[in-house]
Amino acid sequence: MKVEVTEAASVDDIIAVRAAVLRPGRPVSAARYPEDGGEWALHLRADVDGQVVGCGSLYRADYQGEEAQRIRGMAVLAGFRAAGVGSLVLAALQERAMERGFGHLIWLNARERAIPFYERAGFAGVGGIFEVPGIGPHRLMVFKW
Repeated sequence: MKVEVTEAASVDDIIAVRAAVLRPGRPVSAARYPEDGGEWALHLRADVDGQVVGCGSLYRADYQGEEAQRIRGMAVLAGFRAAGVGSLVLAALQERAMERGFGHLIWLNARERAIPFYERAGFAGVGGIFEVPGIGPHRLMVFKW
């Protein structure tokens, strides 16, 4: 399986994957974020044979008063998990964040089951588990370089 990670033209290129994985059973509009159309929004897509199977987005977003970037909307379709798709998307997002130069920190809210995935990529947990209403348990995680 050959995975190609590229910049999406817009959030519309990835919204179906985001909705299916992160907001199942809810309207597609529930998978849109206020930052999606912002000046610093960057959306990556992972394709296999021309099909979008994974995605992730990067935004300029301060962290505790420090210039930083935030990852949101990391998602991989069920049939493509554990095949390295998510790792490729995350590595590309980390690389893009370092190139953009908005501080030296990336933060995200990881679903509890994804915490080990982010730890393997160098993210560290901050604080305890918290509940995102209607979505489930999460943990704040940061990556510094």
